[in-house]
Amino acid sequence: MDKIKIWSELAMNVIVKWLNEKAIPWILHLLRVTKEFVITLLFSLSPILLSGLVIATFSDDKFQDAVISNFKRGEAFLYTAAFLAPYIVNRLGEGVKGMFKEVCFYIFWAVLLSGAYVFLVIRIETLITGSLKIEDSTLSFVSYVILFFTMLIWYYSVWPLHYKTKGKVFRKNEKEMEDLNNELDKKLGV
Repeated sequence: MDKIKIWSELAMNVIVKWLNEKAIPWILHLLRVTKEFVITLLFSLSPILLSGLVIATFSDDKFQDAVISNFKRGEAFLYTAAFLAPYIVNRLGEGVKGMFKEVCFYIFWAVLLSGAYVFLVIRIETLITGSLKIEDSTLSFVSYVILFFTMLIWYYSVWPLHYKTKGKVFRKNEKEMEDLNNELDKKLGV
């Protein structure tokens, strides 16, 4: 019975240590980045939301329908470039060596160019009264793919900015500061 108790305590200690050192810091980090994503999303979509509010106020359209209409007209793709800006600022300077970085580089360009292309196609079709005959389902699928990869590149670009060092390095610095304080106290005679 004692062996079972020892093994269960050991297992529990390993799990608690893993949670404290790995899982909880990672989850907190994800929440910090996601909070910034939501704030960025709300501010970047504020023109679309405001336009939807104005349309809903002065017409018979509902707010939700007006926002969806604005989104389908391609206005959201004006803001995909803004979401891709952190990639240019934070990650492009690192270079594109390595498989993952190279794939992210190509995804960045594909998303940027396809977002601009979709926006232009939607605008041109609106101007020439729908004579391009683009399927709504095709346009919708491409739009969702663009949005998904924009979000992926944004997270990849912003993730390291929110990383807060924890674990061994943090504890080592904390111990060094404590030792320095003790030495200073001895020299000052405290």
